[in-house]
Amino acid sequence: VHLIQNFISEEECEAMEKSAKKSLHRATVADGKGGSELSSSRKAMQAGIKIPWKLEKDGNKLTTLSRKVYDYVNHVLDMDIKGKSTR
Repeated sequence: VHLIQNFISEEECEAMEKSAKKSLHRATVADGKGGSELSSSRKAMQAGIKIPWKLEKDGNKLTTLSRKVYDYVNHVLDMDIKGKSTR
């Protein structure tokens, strides 16, 4: 478990919440057959967010946050995962 103080700004959080709001739904679990299903014991919510990578150079908050996540994961796991970056 890693705790990173101030990893996400209030503006980035608001952008993520706004983007996810339309598709937010109860999270599912694997059903063991290659699919997923709802579970009464799972209380989490999930949403798919499309990251507008073309706006990265303009300082779009979703791309800024996504880039931070990619950079951090690559650093910690010594990987070279790339987003659909324009940089």
